[in-house]
Amino acid sequence: MAPIGSQISGLQFEGSHLTGIYLERVPIDGSPMAVSAILGHVGSAVDKLVLRLRDGSTRRYGFEGGYVQGPYDLEDDEYILFVEQDRRDSFLGNSVAFITSKGRIFDFRGMQASRSIRFVAPPDRQICGLGFTGSRLSLVSTCHVQKPDANELEDHALD
Repeated sequence: MAPIGSQISGLQFEGSHLTGIYLERVPIDGSPMAVSAILGHVGSAVDKLVLRLRDGSTRRYGFEGGYVQGPYDLEDDEYILFVEQDRRDSFLGNSVAFITSKGRIFDFRGMQASRSIRFVAPPDRQICGLGFTGSRLSLVSTCHVQKPDANELEDHALD
């Protein structure tokens, strides 16, 4: 996860394991964020990931293979906040998910990946409750960050 005021602009792998991230400051002058698009190649696992930067360069990880997912374009004021890997001892793991500052989730899943349910609260809200159907997360309730005790919950059903 990127610390407050930072954005993820690159990844670091040791073999198939995500071991680190590259950070840049979030510009305060209204300039566009570092990454313009994310794309991946998936098959039985995640074969390749590409981060396209706004300066025209790319950061590539992994090797050719699988089928293309994306590119997923990021808005000028949107940045990568969080990256998560479901590890595997080959390729780039069973899955890699990116979560952006706008709460969008870009999930690259190989065929051998298990399904994960993810939810991101909007910037002005926080998670205040969870609902389960058996052992499956099925509902997330959010409330305002400024007024967490208010009875103004929003429920979000998960598929």
